Amino acid sequence: MIPTLERSERSRLALALGFFAVAGATNPSLDSGVGTVVATSFAVVGVYALARHARTISRKRLAILSIGLWCAFLVLSLAYLVGLETVATSTPGGRTTTIALVEGVTWSMLLGAGGSTAFLGFRELGAQRGSESPEEQVLDQDLDL
Repeated sequence: MIPTLERSERSRLALALGFFAVAGATNPSLDSGVGTVVATSFAVVGVYALARHARTISRKRLAILSIGLWCAFLVLSLAYLVGLETVATSTPGGRTTTIALVEGVTWSMLLGAGGSTAFLGFRELGAQRGSESPEEQVLDQDLDL
């Protein structure tokens, strides 16, 4: 029998990255305090969804996700090296739409990579909670001189 998944385990990740993209795309365009609060709220909901996703996957998959998001962010940062105006003129669609899309995806990758790296660090810290550090093991040893 071939095992099947009842539901996709990536839906929370997609939701988190979507909230990060909306937060990143709307934050620069809104100068008011209310706009910043709205963008921050989207980012907080994205962190919550990413935390829920990080709890459901293994450490290895979380590490792979983190590395993948960092690589995607570095590739997207090349658009800023070239210039967003140049990218917007070389792609079909409106200039402001393209710039907002690139900014949103960049923020999504940055916040996703940072969040997944932080959650991986928390998981690694929690994995060693009950064991002694190597320094403590050396101090506790009986040395026969």
